This record gives sequence, C-alpha cells and structure tokens, in this order.
Amino acid sequence: MTDRVMVAMLLAVMSRVQSSRTQVTRFYHALPRHLSGHYGAGMLLSLLFAAAIVAIGCGLTYGAGVRLRFEERLAIGTVVGVFAVSFLTFVGFEVFGMGWAAIATGLAGTSAMAALAVRGQRSLLRADVRSAARRLRLRSARPSSLRPLLIVTVAAGAVATRIMSLSYQATSRGVSAGSLAVWGDWSAHLAYAGSFAFGDNRSLRSPIASGHSFSYHFLADFFGAMFTVTGATLQQGLVISAWLLAMVFTPLLWLVVMRLTRSRLTAFLTLLLFTLSGGVGLWYFAEDVSRNGWHIVTSLPRTYARIPEAHLWVDNTISASLYAQRSTLFGLCAGFCALVILLAARPSWSTRGFAFAGVLMGATGIAHAQTLLAGIALGGLAFLVDRRRTWLWFLIPAIVIGGPLAYSIAPETNHVRWLVGWMAPQSNQSWPWFWLRNVGLLLPLFVGIALFGGVPKRLRRLTAPLWLFFIAANLIAFHPSEWNNTKYFLIWQLGGCLVIAALLSTAFTEHRRGDPARPTRRAWRSYVAQFAAVLCVLLMISAGALDALRSMQRSTAIAWVEHDDVAAAEWLREHSATDAVIVYGYDNNSAVAALSGRRAVSGYPGWTYDLGLSDWYVRQTASQQILAGTPDAAANVARFGVDYVVIGPKERIYDSASDAYWTAHGTVAFIAGAYTIYRTAPRR
Repeated sequence: MTDRVMVAMLLAVMSRVQSSRTQVTRFYHALPRHLSGHYGAGMLLSLLFAAAIVAIGCGLTYGAGVRLRFEERLAIGTVVGVFAVSFLTFVGFEVFGMGWAAIATGLAGTSAMAALAVRGQRSLLRADVRSAARRLRLRSARPSSLRPLLIVTVAAGAVATRIMSLSYQATSRGVSAGSLAVWGDWSAHLAYAGSFAFGDNRSLRSPIASGHSFSYHFLADFFGAMFTVTGATLQQGLVISAWLLAMVFTPLLWLVVMRLTRSRLTAFLTLLLFTLSGGVGLWYFAEDVSRNGWHIVTSLPRTYARIPEAHLWVDNTISASLYAQRSTLFGLCAGFCALVILLAARPSWSTRGFAFAGVLMGATGIAHAQTLLAGIALGGLAFLVDRRRTWLWFLIPAIVIGGPLAYSIAPETNHVRWLVGWMAPQSNQSWPWFWLRNVGLLLPLFVGIALFGGVPKRLRRLTAPLWLFFIAANLIAFHPSEWNNTKYFLIWQLGGCLVIAALLSTAFTEHRRGDPARPTRRAWRSYVAQFAAVLCVLLMISAGALDALRSMQRSTAIAWVEHDDVAAAEWLREHSATDAVIVYGYDNNSAVAALSGRRAVSGYPGWTYDLGLSDWYVRQTASQQILAGTPDAAANVARFGVDYVVIGPKERIYDSASDAYWTAHGTVAFIAGAYTIYRTAPRR
C-alpha cells in the first residue's frame, strides 16, 4: 500500500509539469541571446564544463573514507566538485585573472586530487556502478529499488528546468525577468558575478559600493562567472550554475531523510512539505478565484506564500531560498552533503569521514555563512551529547577554515539588535496568530510532536535543537533587513517538515485491515487517518504549489531592462578600464549596473543598506548630486573617483539627471536611444 500511495502521489506531482520530456530542450532554447557570442558552441562547452565538475566531484568522494551508495556519491560529488573547482579556479583567477588559465588551474588541480582519491578504489567504483544498474531494474515496490528516487528527481528536475529557463526572457523591448525574485535579487548577483567575469575583481572590492571590500558570501556568483569563460553570457552563467545545484537538491534531501528514517514515503513527504512550504495563501487564492474566475490559474496574478500587504512574510522555499537566494541553495546543498557523510561515518566513527565533512562545512564560510554557523553549532552540541572526540575532526576543520573565510567578508557594521516577536508586532497581530498564518499547520504539528511524540525518539532528539533557531530569530534581528531572519527560520522549517512527514507516513504504514468485504473498526480508523494525512499535506503545500506553478508561467514575467540599456552596459565593458567607477540611478533593474562589470558609487540602496555599509545613504545622496549636477557634484566626482556617468530615462525622471550639466562638464562617450554615457575627465 505504501508504494502504491507514493507512486500515485509522484504521478500527481509530475502531471503538474506540462511536457516534462521537452523541458531540457526548452531550457536550452529559452535562454536569452541578446548578448554577443557564439550561443550554440558556448552552451555546449559550458555543459561539458559542468559535466567535468560533476565527474571530478564524484572522484573526490572516494577520499571521504566512508561507504556511500552510487546515488549518494553522484549527488554529493556534484556539490563537492562545485566547491573544489570553484576554490582552485579562484586561486587561478587571483594569479591570471578570469580566463582559460584560471579554469585550467581549477580543473587540473581538482582532477589530480580526484585521481589520487580514486586510485586503488577502482573495484569499488565498478561495484557502485553495477549496484546502481541492478537496483534500477528492480520494481519500485522493492526497498532497494532506485526507481522512486529517479522518478522524484526527474519530476523535480523538470520543474527546476522550466523555472530556470524562464529566468531571463528576450522581448521586443529588451529583457524580462521570469519572477519577482529574479527581478529583485539577481541584478545584484549579476553585478557580483560580472565583477569577476569582466571587472578583474582580484582585490575583492564591492561592485555596488566602490572602495569597500566585498562583504558578501560571493562563491555562488564566482561559480556563475566561471561559465563566461566557456562561452555563456553572464545571465546564462548564473542560470547554469544555479540549475546544476537545483538538480541535485532533491536527491540530496531525499538521501538525508533515507539515512535518518529508511522510509521512502517519509523522504517524499519531507521533500513536498519543505519545497512547497507556505502559510494560509490558499485563502487569498480562493478570494481571487471568486473575484476573477478560475481562468487566473493560467496566469496567476500574485504569489500566495508571501503577501506583504497581508503580513505573510515567510516565503515559499523554492521562490525565496533555492533559486532567488543563490547562496542559500549553495549552503543547503553543502549542509545536506556534510550530513549524509557524517551519518555514513558515525557507525564506525571514521575520522576521515568527519574531517571530510568538516572541510566541506568550512568552505561555506564564503558560500553561506548561515550554514557554517548552523553546522558548527549543531556539531558542537553533538560533541557535548556524544562525548566523542571524533567530533573534533569535524569541528576543527569547520572552524579553522570557515572562521577566517567568514570573517573576511563580514559586514563592517554590526546590526544585531533585539526584535522581540520578529515581524508580528509591526503586523499588529498576536504572535501565535501571526505564525499560524505564515506557516500554517507546520507550527502546531511541530509543537505537538516536540511535546507529545508520535515519531521515533531519535527524530525528536535530532530536531529538538532546531527550535533554538526559531526562538533566536524571534528575539534577535541578525541583519539590517529583518526579513533576512527567514534564513534561520529555514533550518527550523526543515526539521519540522521531517518530523511531520514521519508522523503522516505512519497513517499508511501502521495499520491492519480485516476482511475487505467487512471492514473492521480499526480499518475505518486507518482510512480516516490516511484521509487526514492527505488533507494536511494538501493544506501545507497549497500556497507553495501555487507559487511554483506561477514560476513556471511565462505570462508572469516582469520587464527588466531595455535593449539600449544593454548596449550601454556592453560599451562600458568593452571600452572602459576594468576598475572604472560609474554613477547611475540607484535602481535594481539597470543593465549598466548588472552587466557592465564596473563598480558603482552606489548600487540600489536596498542592497547597500542590507550589506551593513555605514555610508550607504551618503553614497546614495552623492550619486543623486552627481547625476543632477548640483554644486556638490564636482566634489563628489573627485571624492569617489568617478569615471563615467550614465543617464537614461529613469535617471532623468527619478534623479533629476541633467544632460545639460554633463554636456558642459563632461564628454559624451556613448549614445544609444535615450541612454547617454558621459566621461567625466581623463584619468591621470
């Protein structure tokens, strides 16, 4: 019964993805082609580069000293390969700059390490491949069959491919972003990646605040920039790099749960509940349907997990964390890999396995500091509980490697402050009601399990510490923008989804039926329990599923930049010095800021403020004064070393930019439609 239920639910999920067999083809053809370069050859070379990273990472996993299954080695190897190649390529970048020499450094160094790890393990490699092939031939009902995992991975991969393929869409006017998350966040990530790809940012200076150090976990964006060497555009580089990790996120989470519970149904439910998380957005969807009709399903008018005007702030995991927040995707994948390795190493207390996981966790210092903090905190707690020195083999590498890396990108201003109740007080709602609306049944079910049980004691013991993240983030704001506390709530949500999935799965596994012709009372109770479990799952994933569906709809795209704006960015990239400083209207949808690879006096204030820059407002004001040509313009140009001033329609409307002033005090360097670039003065 369990396998039939799981397969039925898998088919239901897959049915929501139209033409899943053609998604990879659509991904290839839907990527934007508005920048120069040989598209076909560049994409092919980029995909070969990605395949080489996966192969290298799989080889490196043989150095972990623990027994891993083939599917675990493949998923973990993808993440390990990304981290290893990115780190060594960064070393080559510091020596040679971004180019084939840097890529060769990364590939050659990691290939040598992978070859050493595999040497002497060839028989194990062949055994892993034979075992995987044998388990793929087994029927899904067999516990060791790989078919359920393959079905889930293909279904989730089709969704990820569709969403990623719509990230940037070429239009008659310019380029559109596929979702609000891409429109709002990826412009900053493009600026970060562009500073490596086209700005020779070896000194690690901020591309959105010239003169400041790079106070951001930048590894995900550096990884995306690497694909520009193989012929991809900057946007394609971000899409390919995120897509590669998105493809292994699903099997990684599945494998973590399988290591903990050995239940495929629990793994499947955990995946559904976590990735399609959301609160009471279904209510607002029903209101929209009653007001506008069911046809809105084909072009959903808004997101339903996050509705700021309704004080729903805990966004869907896919929309906010996995694809938009690229660093969060990096961190979660690395955390899952480390956890699988630790679970594989713990029965024998293999020091090599613990050390391998510790090195991987330490690497997240410049990839996702929240994952590093969580890993060290939970590892330290496990050390106190287990009282085994083997945990030091994990903690010491994580701290020694991750600590300096995280410190090197720490913000210059500390914005940690008390924020009791998080965002509930400003929503004018009681704290319990606020959280019930934002996460739905997750809160009461997780509380009930924590207090009264219903799942194995091991799961309760493992997830109990995760409540500390929920409590701390409800008392303290860790970032300038309080919304960023959701990065800590995410860890708590993961634990809740795991134990709730374990509880709900018992409705399908712990029952006994009598004569089918005369159902017993116990059988009826099991039917009621199964109905309640399915209803809980549907209610908990309704808002997130709607948002995931919306992310796969081309009609919900948002205009991002115009063709002339892109032309101005290309001109700056080709004709200005790599360390040139520009001024533009502080906006989050500027091609000049995102694609030129040049440093700005001030990027979008929402970015500079959230990075903890003490002079974010000074820079914003200075940019406005330079654009408008006020009496302080010349002093600010000299103060920030401005080389170019970019004036377009938005600068003229919102910043009172003066073409007259800059025609008199600068030199027209480039004109494309309504966009003009002025050179301030020759460099000395």
